[in-house]
Amino acid sequence: MTLLDVGRVVRFGAVGFINTVVGYAVIVTGLALGLGDVVSNMIGYACGLALGYALNARWTFADRAVHGRLPRYVVAFIIAYGANLAVVLAMRAAGFIDHPFSHLVSAVVYSLLFYALNARFVFHDRGGATSTGGASGNHWPELLLGLLLLLSLPLLWRMPISHDVVWQMWIARQLNGGVRLYTDILEINPPLWFWMAMPVERLAQVLDIPAAQAIVTAVLALAGLALALLAALLADESPRRRAVLLGAAFAALVVIPLSEFAQREHIALIAALPYLVLAARRAQGRATSLPLTLAVGLLAAAGFALKHYFVLVPLLLELWLLLRLRRSYAPFRPETLMLALCALMYAAAVVLFAPDFLSVIVPRVVVAYHGYEAPMTLVLTRGWCLLWLAGFVAAVRFRDVLSPLAMAGLLTALGFMVGYVAQAKGWGYHALPATGAVVFAVAAMLRRGRDHLDYAWAGTVLVLAMGITLMRGPYGNRNDLALEAILRDHPGSSVLALTSNPSYVWPAVEVHGNSWISRHFAFWMLRAMAMELTERGGVLTPELDAAARTMRTETYDDMLCHPPDLILAVDVGYKGRRLDVKTFFERDERLRHLFSFYEQEESREHYRVYRRARDWDIPPEGPCRPLF
Repeated sequence: MTLLDVGRVVRFGAVGFINTVVGYAVIVTGLALGLGDVVSNMIGYACGLALGYALNARWTFADRAVHGRLPRYVVAFIIAYGANLAVVLAMRAAGFIDHPFSHLVSAVVYSLLFYALNARFVFHDRGGATSTGGASGNHWPELLLGLLLLLSLPLLWRMPISHDVVWQMWIARQLNGGVRLYTDILEINPPLWFWMAMPVERLAQVLDIPAAQAIVTAVLALAGLALALLAALLADESPRRRAVLLGAAFAALVVIPLSEFAQREHIALIAALPYLVLAARRAQGRATSLPLTLAVGLLAAAGFALKHYFVLVPLLLELWLLLRLRRSYAPFRPETLMLALCALMYAAAVVLFAPDFLSVIVPRVVVAYHGYEAPMTLVLTRGWCLLWLAGFVAAVRFRDVLSPLAMAGLLTALGFMVGYVAQAKGWGYHALPATGAVVFAVAAMLRRGRDHLDYAWAGTVLVLAMGITLMRGPYGNRNDLALEAILRDHPGSSVLALTSNPSYVWPAVEVHGNSWISRHFAFWMLRAMAMELTERGGVLTPELDAAARTMRTETYDDMLCHPPDLILAVDVGYKGRRLDVKTFFERDERLRHLFSFYEQEESREHYRVYRRARDWDIPPEGPCRPLF
């Protein structure tokens, strides 16, 4: 039986979950009693040792020589526990003193190492088979991959995340407090991404860690799950080939997304890689276990549901399988049934729990979202488009030996490319999943016996991918310096920003602990309105005019409920003309009156800053949502 046998991993995970819950509860209790890190940790793991041995021996590994394995089990426990304790001490040195989160991280390290030792040392016969009788393979690529993942967490721990992801976590905090999405908060994206963030944000509060670090850890764990599924799907490949493919997958899922970590496209890519490998196995007629297939389908369902554009990927893969397999093609498979079931459940959840997305947000998007579209010449001349072209040129050179795995990777990349073009923005995070899929597809093309020029083309793709990653680096916001100076002068202030671009105020407003009073991320409708005013001689279409009136009323209500200390105004430009956003909002006399309570301070770069000089006594016109 291989190290990554899915059934055995699941059984070990169940035992580990029981031990982790029991042990962690004991540790937290010890910390509460003042026993300190080391003593609490020792007592917690000692409590689960005997129970874990009995369950793992009898159930996980089906071993009959229970007593004969006990000495090895104790040795494995000591090694794994030593690694766990080293993590605790390292995190203490990093400033996490008597902190529950350090013990959660150490528990993950302990569990992974303890499983490997149990499978390869404790319940493993000298003849090279486990006590269950299967043959074992060389799993150094998987062990190396696990080490890379463990090293990634401390390296990425304090990595900045984009304004979109910070907003996602802000919404999750509001939702956990009982605020209603699409009613009290107006967001143009479907709800799944925010629902996903709710347990992560809740866990961040329980563990007393920043939400940004929590979402980075959660997405890294999700990437680890995808890599584990990939390792199981590729288990019958040679160690060298697994190393190439898993290394490319690690680069695609962890390294290349550094500037857009935890974006929806990042999660979609994480979900897509195992699914495309499963599709390649279907094309070859290779059997895959039901638990593994369902796990891949469930992960894919979550990732592809984040945007409707992503459905192109499974559709293209299904069309390819139909053309390749013809009469032997079976549309109703465990993974496709899982996709369909999850899609139906998600649609029902939107209708039941977020109906305002359909009745409020979709009509606004139809009327006013066209302002963000970029010229197609710009969309198609970005650096990643050159990388994609190089990837497909490599595929042409390898066409005589193009494997089903490489073909599935190229089709996945093509589906994401169509989504990138259809969105017509040219933004980097829209290109991310296509780039990751191209890198994985090119890695799947590498075989012995090819000439140097073939490998040069493949190397070009990898060099371009790493070059783009290094040039972009982790997320950075060019507006941060000016905005931080403003917020530093007004610590703890509540803020309203009159701008169409959220990066003019996010993530700094959240990072610096300011209170955001608006129900809008930014007034994205202003882009379309500036375009129409320019093109139509200062007149809005009736639909946009109605949207502008609604936007002003919502802003008036937000200001009455939570009077902002600061108003930041950033004008919108279009074709050399400028829309004065404050004047545009002041077309509503009620807002003009509220703005009269503010005094303008010195402008900083794009920002005009208005500080509240005196309070008003106008009561809110309806119930106010709380701010969390």
